[in-house]
Amino acid sequence: MLQRIKLNSFKIPVSIGIHDWEKKQLQTLTLDLVLWVDVELAMKSDDISKTIDYTEIASIIKTISKQKHYQLIEHLAFQILESFSNQAFLYRCSIKITKLNVFEQMNSVSFEAEKIYRE
Repeated sequence: MLQRIKLNSFKIPVSIGIHDWEKKQLQTLTLDLVLWVDVELAMKSDDISKTIDYTEIASIIKTISKQKHYQLIEHLAFQILESFSNQAFLYRCSIKITKLNVFEQMNSVSFEAEKIYRE
């Protein structure tokens, strides 16, 4: 039986975008993640070593977001999902990245992706 851990409205500053003005300043992105996990032992034992430490997940995301300038939120999502490949207890992850204040007529744009690590 799998359980889900949801990380909601995680805000990170990122150098991202294809336009010249976007390359000159950091933009705040909002990430929402759903981690499908098998943490039944943690549920029974109250032992952090039997589950995913979401502070570690947040740290990984922060590190990736600072590595370079990203042109596309799609590529950033791919890099984040790939970085979780070695996480114990993780079976699947979905990510939604929202870029705010895209331009005057559009408040935001989002991209969603999912990766299955094991069945």
